[in-house]
Amino acid sequence: MNAPASTSPQPDPRDDAAARARLAAAMASTNLAVSDLQVEATWSTVQAIVEERLAHERAATAARIRTLADLWHSEADTAARRSSGDRNAYLRMTIYERAERETRRLLGPA
Repeated sequence: MNAPASTSPQPDPRDDAAARARLAAAMASTNLAVSDLQVEATWSTVQAIVEERLAHERAATAARIRTLADLWHSEADTAARRSSGDRNAYLRMTIYERAERETRRLLGPA
């Protein structure tokens, strides 16, 4: 006894190849879109981390510059004490002004 031949049509191999090509193209397109999204998400994360570290470094640098300005003021006081009278006050103010200008220059734009 022979089994009856299948009555359902056999898929055309060309249609199967075309379907696989469409599927591959769709998958590649989807993978590319996901990849672009992953790149953007990763970049955003990296950018946020770098900006946070940069802000921390700027704050630390500003603190060091302020410490330096305090040192300039302290040294100005010490040097001014070695002078007398009006020269003392003038020397101190001159050094303070220079220290402030240098501090602003080093800190840069806010």
